Amino acid sequence: MSAQTVKQVIWAEAGNLASRAYDMKSRRARFVTVTCLDIGEGELELRYHFDVEGALEEIRLKAARGAALPSLTPLYSCAVLIENELQDFFGVSFKNVAVDFKARMLLYKDGIKTPLLRVRGASYNVEERKPARCVTACPCGVDVPRYLRHVAAGEYLQAVEVVRERNPLPSICGRVCFAPCESACRQALEHQPVAVRLLKRFAADQVGFKGLDLSRRPPTGKRVAVVGSGSAGLSAAYLLARAGHVFEELAVPGGMLRVGIPDYRLPQELLDAEIATITALGVTIRTGARIDSLDRLLEDGYQAVFVAVGAHQDLTLGIPGEELPGVHSCIAFLRAVSLGRASSLGERVAVVGGGNSAIDVARSALRLGSKQVTILYRR
Repeated sequence: MSAQTVKQVIWAEAGNLASRAYDMKSRRARFVTVTCLDIGEGELELRYHFDVEGALEEIRLKAARGAALPSLTPLYSCAVLIENELQDFFGVSFKNVAVDFKARMLLYKDGIKTPLLRVRGASYNVEERKPARCVTACPCGVDVPRYLRHVAAGEYLQAVEVVRERNPLPSICGRVCFAPCESACRQALEHQPVAVRLLKRFAADQVGFKGLDLSRRPPTGKRVAVVGSGSAGLSAAYLLARAGHVFEELAVPGGMLRVGIPDYRLPQELLDAEIATITALGVTIRTGARIDSLDRLLEDGYQAVFVAVGAHQDLTLGIPGEELPGVHSCIAFLRAVSLGRASSLGERVAVVGGGNSAIDVARSALRLGSKQVTILYRR
């Protein structure tokens, strides 16, 4: 492994070693070994070697003898053997990982006492690790551990780009997502869940919209129509080819993001900026375009149609009096608020329900001048 055979050298620090290695893993790099050099004055240089499609790449870092480094074993199970040797011969210790040789399991030292990997036999071949619970719970399948590693290393642009691999709306979801990933977080079993949503918002706010990868894919010659410009429609247009058309019945794009969430919770200018990163990829949005026939779109030359019309219809209580004057539906009211068409509901307002939309209605009513707002909740 002479220096001439190394295609790329990436220098890292102990704090971002795990994120660098995770990037290697996401590129399907094969872990080879680690070379440890004593460079004097109590300092070591570690060179982590990876095979990337037949080319050798290295992650290098300098550490004091006896330093505690992140273990790569949760990513590459074979690393446990190399790390044992580094520990024995160079006094390097590795954090958060231990091997239970009796049970033939790899465990977290300070975490939940459940196995990460189980060894099949003496050959040390291991079963593939299942996706993290937070990744499985995320509707978009965002690689949560990977972008959190970038956040922890202060690499905010890289963190945002990891989110945008599956979700083009990090600033929005960092504010209004209901965060099922946090409900599934392993940390919640012993302590508190990681603040996944707020860390996404933090990273997105640090980056803004400068420096994002807005490169377009080569055109395929195919045309796709997306009906609806809410979160599903925008995401579909973004992921499909970064080239398509979106038809929106409303006069403004955004769907329920625009007309279902008040400005105080999701600023309109932030939504506009997020949408601009999608249109910059070649997506055309036509507002005020009601679609009544999918056949007509196909006749117009679109090879596929994605229907993302959203859920713009209220649930009803099914009780007498719902049609009386002064009874308003939640979605219609929030739409009027977002479009600047709402007026005061009166001095005293009762809101039936206790979810996010009910709270949005209550707070919007106060902002429109109501003196007393009461939330009536069945639980």
